[in-house]
Amino acid sequence: MAIAISQHVNYVIGMNRTIGDKAARAFSVAFYDAIAAGQQMEFAYKLGRSVLMNYLE
Repeated sequence: MAIAISQHVNYVIGMNRTIGDKAARAFSVAFYDAIAAGQQMEFAYKLGRSVLMNYLE
């Protein structure tokens, strides 16, 4: 899936462990919304991570 996505966007983030679908979607929305708004990749990643923390136990 990452290869298909990379054909349309400049950044693709992978996880090294399994997370739930809701958590993955929340991270993706925050990350890609920040990228689309012109933010730097590092900021977008940190934003996505902060949203993801709401879903982790």
